[in-house]
Amino acid sequence: MYIYQGKIHLVEDERSKQTPISAESELDEDVEVEPLSVIDAIKLIQQNSQNTLANPGIQDAISKRVGTYPDKMIENTHWTNLVLPPKLAVILKNRPDLVSAAIRAFYYRDPIDLKV
Repeated sequence: MYIYQGKIHLVEDERSKQTPISAESELDEDVEVEPLSVIDAIKLIQQNSQNTLANPGIQDAISKRVGTYPDKMIENTHWTNLVLPPKLAVILKNRPDLVSAAIRAFYYRDPIDLKV
């Protein structure tokens, strides 16, 4: 799935259709189809954009789902202050990608986790 000129495009690798897979060939290690590279998929979309365009139902469903972003994302941003142990503060400062995992672990903890 790709977004090109504001529309959703679906790319199916035609080469996989050309290689029939039977019950016998599934076990054969020699039958291997290389996946379509991203560059080849983009070229395919640019050359055949009408053929790769997703149907209106798919376009509408995705538009409804993401149509309010990025405005909604900014609207739902939340800021708060909290006191952390110094070691944890250093870790999160150096690895901000761990913040969401730490919040998730705190939020989904159970009573057994709270026992000392």
